[in-house]
Amino acid sequence: MGKTGSSPTSLSFNINFTAPVDYTWETIPAAQSGAGTISTTNVVISWLPSGAKIRLKLKSNNLRYFSVYPLSSDRNKLLFVEQWGDAPWTSMVQSFQYAENLQIISTDIPDLSHVQSMSRMFKGCTNLNSPTNINQWKVDSVWDMTGVFMDAASFNQPLDDWNTTNVYVMEEMFSGAISFNQPIHTWNTSLVKSMSRMFCNASSFNQPIGNWDTWNVEIMTGMFKNALSFNQPIDNWNTQNLVDISEMFYGASSFNQPINSWNIGNVGFMNNLFMHAIAFNQPLNNWNTSSVMEMEGVFNGATSFNQPLNNWNTAQVQDFTAMFHRAESFNQNINTWNMSKARKLNAMFCDATAFNQPISNWNVSSVFDMESMFQGAKAFNQPLELWNTGKVLFLHKMFSGAEAFNQPIHTWNTTNVVNMDSMFQGAVVFNQPIGNWNTSGVKRMHAMFKNNSVFNQNISAWDTKSVEDFSEMFSGAVAFNQPIGTWNTEKAKYMNGMFENASNFNQPIGTWNTGKVEYFSSMFSGSVSFNQAIGTWHTASATQMQSMFQHASSFNQPLYAWNFSEVNSMDNMFSGAKAFNQFIGSWKLTDGVSMLGMLDSSGLDCSMFTSALIAWSKDSSYPKFINLGARGLRYRPNAASARNQLLENLKWTITGDTMQTLPCCIMNYQAQETTSCPPFVIAKDTMLSSGRYFVHLTNSNGCDSILRVDRRFNLSSMIFLFEENIERG
Repeated sequence: MGKTGSSPTSLSFNINFTAPVDYTWETIPAAQSGAGTISTTNVVISWLPSGAKIRLKLKSNNLRYFSVYPLSSDRNKLLFVEQWGDAPWTSMVQSFQYAENLQIISTDIPDLSHVQSMSRMFKGCTNLNSPTNINQWKVDSVWDMTGVFMDAASFNQPLDDWNTTNVYVMEEMFSGAISFNQPIHTWNTSLVKSMSRMFCNASSFNQPIGNWDTWNVEIMTGMFKNALSFNQPIDNWNTQNLVDISEMFYGASSFNQPINSWNIGNVGFMNNLFMHAIAFNQPLNNWNTSSVMEMEGVFNGATSFNQPLNNWNTAQVQDFTAMFHRAESFNQNINTWNMSKARKLNAMFCDATAFNQPISNWNVSSVFDMESMFQGAKAFNQPLELWNTGKVLFLHKMFSGAEAFNQPIHTWNTTNVVNMDSMFQGAVVFNQPIGNWNTSGVKRMHAMFKNNSVFNQNISAWDTKSVEDFSEMFSGAVAFNQPIGTWNTEKAKYMNGMFENASNFNQPIGTWNTGKVEYFSSMFSGSVSFNQAIGTWHTASATQMQSMFQHASSFNQPLYAWNFSEVNSMDNMFSGAKAFNQFIGSWKLTDGVSMLGMLDSSGLDCSMFTSALIAWSKDSSYPKFINLGARGLRYRPNAASARNQLLENLKWTITGDTMQTLPCCIMNYQAQETTSCPPFVIAKDTMLSSGRYFVHLTNSNGCDSILRVDRRFNLSSMIFLFEENIERG
């Protein structure tokens, strides 16, 4: 029985037959009817009543196969199978696949005596929990049961009477059948070759199947993957012919049964075998792993596992990727493992927070990938200086977050390394000399020492000619203050955040080649000690300078020669840079550049800000619609018109600044100078771009004088009086 859809109405399905098949149809309730003959395998019965339920009867004597798949438009119209008839079916492959509304209410059973494959017969029949007599079906001839009930989320009928003597393939049979939990221990599995993903995602299944004959089974890949309830003894299984047990217990969060007696001598692949099997903690040291080539993720996320594995034969293993990743309890001695063929050790002990065993004997001469190997391995602190790293390409994140590691590794051969990103990020006690490393091939050093609070080794000799990314390299490296001014930065594109919050760094780096650098954002943000000349840097390629000197409270170097032609963001560039007081009026800006908060709470004094406003207003090439942050800055009345021109003509928005009525206090007073109005208070010392110096003097009697002088004076020879009258300019 099925239902038609909207007009025009039809039913579509596929059949196989030995001769044309007669059919009749009628509406339910009875009102209209029709008949016809089918002589093609791709059937379309048209001009049925719109929106009606249709009972379709196919004369079964010539019928051999029926399927509504892959006819996506009609398969969900199938509601019921009311009768199988006496058709001698020859196949049930995908017969009802994805018929989500299907129920089987027949009281008879199909003739399956000639059926060899039931592959995916009920796959995706999400509402099917019938027929109630399915246990009586005669499946003696069937050899392929691949995915029969795959994703049949509601199905939970007894099947223990099925005769599975001739079945070779049971892979995915109950995969995704989240309700199924019926006893099937009586099944004969003696011929089965593959049980791959048989109970994958069968989250309710927890029946005893330990008596199954698995002698012929070669593949158990993902067999109990995410079978959340399964925890039955299976130690008696004959596993001597197994070749692949990858992901077998992946996510089987309840499983914790002894399987140490298994013979896995022929197994070549055990990737992710116990991944996220959070309860598993059984001995496995008797396993013969001599044929295993891949151990990727075997105990990844197996948070309870902590059993000896020193007897394992790893001579053929090439891939150890993430083997103990997040194996939070594991801390066993595996120093005797044969690693001669190992090529990948990336993330092997990542977040293995308990592991701290010697592994210095490992032969890692063939390894090319050590990315994240000890990332987050908070307890690990074992010698590694004997390792031969000559073929290693990837060291990024290797010791990131390895909070205890502080071993000498200066002997490492880093000739072929291309990536050192975050290698020691958060390695809070690492402070070993590595200045002799060959870094000539390294292209990335992003965040290499980020938040490493103790590292302060001389790395001035590093060859950085290939490095493209220095971003965040010393961000938060509060101890680092080594000379690196000779580094070759000709290929660098990223320097954003390089010294962010590197509070001790103050080394000359003014000769760096920054011609290709595009990203300078936050480079010295929070770098409170830095005050080196970098005014000759080539910035023609720069696009991002936001927060570059934000809160760099010591920085006060001229930058008038910088090229800002491509810069599109200068937001907060000098925000909180309280010492910065340089002329910036000569800068050429690009259209659309953002200056939000750029000068907020910076050290730019009245004179400098005044001169900048005037210079900007006189340059007709300056871009429109700039939003300039200048909180706390002041300008002289003679800049008011210039400021208004920027607001009105160029549509600028300038926020946070105020006009000062008194003269800007710009001084460089010569000690020998005298005035007729003593005593005076010196206000502020600043040099104008012209090279001339002025001093604004005032006393409590209101005597006010601005003197031009051409020579600097010694502040120690001056007498400061009337501090309450100091004009802060």
